[in-house]
Amino acid sequence: MDDHATQEALFRYGVIAPLLSGDLSPEERGRIRAEILDRTHPAPGEGKARTVSERTLRRWLQAYRKDGFRGLGPGKRRDSGAPRRIDPTIVDKAAALREEVPERSVRQIID
Repeated sequence: MDDHATQEALFRYGVIAPLLSGDLSPEERGRIRAEILDRTHPAPGEGKARTVSERTLRRWLQAYRKDGFRGLGPGKRRDSGAPRRIDPTIVDKAAALREEVPERSVRQIID
């Protein structure tokens, strides 16, 4: 893991750590979960605090239980390695199609 991934994993671990104890009663677990969701958490390197949603908390706990600390690092993007911008020739063609028929919708141009 690089420094950013490690810092993010440490942040996520710090958020979920109170829930990792196996000897919590359901009431204690619910109270701790509510406290985590209700407060803001100082984020690494951002200089601001972040809130955590219920879904995110569940995903982080699941990732930790499945892959340990490494599971808490940021995941790879699904489009990793793919171009993230539109080829200029496609933009030119779309502009030409719009000039041909100005009433043409974006959906029609895409199709």
